[in-house]
Amino acid sequence: MSINIRHIKDDYAIEAVDGVFEVKETQEYLVTSDSEVLEISAFGSVMTKLNDKQALLKAVNKISDLRFNGVTVRIISKLGDEFYQGVKKAISAYEDKLLISSNGLQDTFALTHRGFVEEVALAVLLESWRDGRLKREVDAVVAKNLFGLTSQRTTKNLSRGVRSTATDFQHMCATARTFALHQERKIPIEFNSYQTTRTNNVIQLRFLKFFLCFALNLVRRVQKQLNDSKIPRSKEMDKSVLVGLDIKQAELDRLRIWLNSVIKHEQFNGVSESMNLDFTSLKIHNDFHLKYLLGLYLKMRSEFKAIDSENTVFLNVNSLENLYEYYCFLRLLYEFEVKPQVIKGLIKKELIGWVIDKSKSVTIGELNGFTCSLTFQKSFSSKIGSYSQNYSPDYTLTMESERRIYYLHFDAKYKVDKGKVRKEDIDKMHTYTHAIKNTIGSVVLFPGDIDTTYDCDTSKVGSLFFRPCKERQNFKETVLKRYFSSPQGT
Repeated sequence: MSINIRHIKDDYAIEAVDGVFEVKETQEYLVTSDSEVLEISAFGSVMTKLNDKQALLKAVNKISDLRFNGVTVRIISKLGDEFYQGVKKAISAYEDKLLISSNGLQDTFALTHRGFVEEVALAVLLESWRDGRLKREVDAVVAKNLFGLTSQRTTKNLSRGVRSTATDFQHMCATARTFALHQERKIPIEFNSYQTTRTNNVIQLRFLKFFLCFALNLVRRVQKQLNDSKIPRSKEMDKSVLVGLDIKQAELDRLRIWLNSVIKHEQFNGVSESMNLDFTSLKIHNDFHLKYLLGLYLKMRSEFKAIDSENTVFLNVNSLENLYEYYCFLRLLYEFEVKPQVIKGLIKKELIGWVIDKSKSVTIGELNGFTCSLTFQKSFSSKIGSYSQNYSPDYTLTMESERRIYYLHFDAKYKVDKGKVRKEDIDKMHTYTHAIKNTIGSVVLFPGDIDTTYDCDTSKVGSLFFRPCKERQNFKETVLKRYFSSPQGT
């Protein structure tokens, strides 16, 4: 193999296994090619070119696979691949328990939390399906079979065995240039004609395939919800309710089967599932049938309300810090026994991450005589809640009574020092505790092994380990005991 990689600080070679080098983020490596020029122009964010055959490799807060010069370099978490895979698996498990759904099939608009809004969007689709309009418009587009046709001028010579078509005869008499004499009659030999070709991958068919996939995904999701709600409660349900669910499922089955059959039509062979669709294209709006389907799609989409962008936070799935922060948030929701219906609309799952509405407070219920709620990145400013600067802890637990209000802050830190929390992270907790009014404590959530607690005059700071490979027991009870023990003035 012509590629060599060495750890710069400790000066050892990285051995490739089946053509794959594994390196850890935050570490620095020297990449050398024995013969070829390094083809690394696409990896400028993690690789710095020294010359044609050498480069420095260092990735911070990201994992990825780099492919160049016939090899693969896999960047793994500084805490090990087991930790990274564990976090991903835990996130998936928590999302299932909290009913946080993924977005639609290749849809850049994220379908929101399972439940009511999907039922409303489906009702728009079913209305068109029941009156036959949906089927008529789609069938009309598929049957038309006129999209993607192009004609090119060509010259044909019948003396060379070229077969003529009906179109050829339309042009033959007017454009024939040479003739042969046969039985005292002139027969055209060479003439101008047009050759028609077809491509299916045009915007009209790309939009129709997009629409059908969106509708099919919506139907499947609602069917799954119906099954999930029916199975565990089938013995408790009234017979008429079960019959109603069966009738609805049967209708959705018919719609799903029809959508599937249309998508598999030969018209869609070679049609890409591109998301770069221009919905303002005249090629869509000038076709009566496609214009109707576009209007139907936009009407369904309007039911998926967008969160105010000023109150949202985006967590990128490719950022290890963001991944750990999201994991800690889901785990807090789970540990505090938050019900799925309470977080409806709080989290939207996109293809490349998650959008979280920080304006929403999640109701937890009563803890130690206080009404409690959890907020993602709650803002405190010098005008509201802070003695000095602006602060936004990752998660704030608010506890209220008729007389007082108190805060307990949590920060997720993708950092660890030999199993312990780092000093600078504890210092940050002191800042929260003393700068934000009514704070009884601040806690670092980190991927270590050892908890810490420090008593201040009227508050506490500390750390709690949060890692999927080492589950902890009775988290809520631990928090109540350490940080909620009779706040002053209650």
